[in-house]
Order: sequence, then structure tokens, then C-alpha cells
Amino acid sequence: MGCAAPLALSLVSDTLPQSRINSGISIYMLSMSAAMLVGPAFGIWMSHAIGYTPTFLVTTASLAISLALVTLLVKDSPVPPGGRPPYQLSLKRAFAVRAIGLSCVLMFFSMTFSCIGSFMAIYGDLRSVEEIGLYFTVQAACLFATRPIFGRISDRVGTTRVLLPSAACFALSFVLISQAHELWQFLGTAVVAACGFGVCNPLIQALIFKCVPHEARGSASNTSYTGMDIGSLAGPYLGGIIIECITPMVSDEVTAYSTMWLIMIIPMILGVALYLVLRKRIQHYIQTK
Repeated sequence: MGCAAPLALSLVSDTLPQSRINSGISIYMLSMSAAMLVGPAFGIWMSHAIGYTPTFLVTTASLAISLALVTLLVKDSPVPPGGRPPYQLSLKRAFAVRAIGLSCVLMFFSMTFSCIGSFMAIYGDLRSVEEIGLYFTVQAACLFATRPIFGRISDRVGTTRVLLPSAACFALSFVLISQAHELWQFLGTAVVAACGFGVCNPLIQALIFKCVPHEARGSASNTSYTGMDIGSLAGPYLGGIIIECITPMVSDEVTAYSTMWLIMIIPMILGVALYLVLRKRIQHYIQTK
């Protein structure tokens, strides 16, 4: 998966016209979300219905079908001017310098977002909210509507005009989580969160591909995924430290978690600030790639 994910994203960018790259990558990310939503539940159901060994054989067959489809896409993938360069393992080829700034933006956003998956179930239990797992179901369902719609809107009006309101929704969702007590409040927050990180993430990745030359899209994809992986690693660790430090002060775990949600907005704000600082450089990269 560590190799396939960035390579697949790079391949998708090769098949998209520049004018539709925002909406195209949004739809691609939507398909990944759908797979992550359906896959585990379907796998558990199959393991109970037909057993583990047949289940693994079915998933192996699905991978084989995926590889067959990839070969068709590779045949249609455009060849860079001068042909493809020979394979060479080096940091220069693995990472794209022009993608580092925006990948840091993704890192900050991922630091904030990753805390939802790590702490939401615990927080819901502390709030005595049953069926808190519905939060993730509603959030995933809302992504089906928001990602294609906002991706197409950003193709028309520009990335910034969609990204900044979506980032505001992202921050608002954490404020709402910190104050939520009932299940319906958590589900409403899931809708707001879907209009937040669920929109910001594919837009920034699409912008990364606009900044780099065509032959550097593979390394740019790897750079963006590295930023997200670092953020996903650091976010829950930082959130756990915040909870451990605040709990003795307030003597109330619920208050500690509520405070953590608010503090974890800070990395997201840093990501927005970095994006605004990079805007002129991004425009320069797009014009000169």
C-alpha cells in the first residue's frame, strides 16, 4: 500500500486534463473512501459466510482485476517529452521540492484529522453516547456528496475560494465536537467535518500536481503522502500528550478531551497560514512548470 497509493494517485493525475484535475482527484479520493468504508465490513461478512481462506482468495482475485485495469491505464498514459528516464533510487527522484510546502500543509491538516479516528470512540463512551460509530458512517456518506461537488466548483472558481471556507468548516467541526453531548449533535458534526478535511485534502493534492512538471508527478505524489503519513503519526501522539497533561489539572477526563479537541485546531490553523504564505510561490510554480 505504501507504494501503490502514491503511484495510483500519480497515474490518475496523468489521465486528467488540467482543467478537471480538482474534480477528478476528488472523485478518485472518494472511491478510496468508499473502499475503506465498505471493505472491512464486507470482509468480516465474507469471513463469517464462507470462511477466512476463501475470503483471502476473493480479495486476491480483486487485486488481480485491479492490476489488469492498471495495465490498460498505463498503455494510455502519456510519455514525457524525451521518453521516460531510467530508474534511479535517490532522494531527488523520490521527493519533489516544489511539493514540500503543500505537503507540509497536508501534514498539519492530517495531524488534526487523525485525532478523530483515534479518540472519537473513547470520547463518545465518556459522553455516554451509544452508537458513536455512526459518526464515521455519516461522515463517509457525506463525502460522497461533498467531494465531487466541491471539486467541480473549485475547477470553476479556483482552489482558494473553496479551500478556505472548507478549512473554516474543518475548524468548526472540532469546536462542535468539544461541545457535543447527544448522538444527533455528533452526527451533525460529522456533516460539517465532511465539508472540511474531506474537501481540503484532495484540493491540496490536486494543487501539488499543478505545481510540478509532468515527469515529477510520481515524486510529488510520494511527497504528499509522506506529509499525510507524518501528520497521521504525530497527531494522535500529540493529542494523547495533551490529554495526559490536562487531566490532572481539571480532574475530569471529559473536560480534558474537550480541551484537546480545541487545541488540535492549532495545527490546522498553521496549515492554512502556511498555504496563504505559499500562494504566490504556488502561482509561480504553476506558471513556470
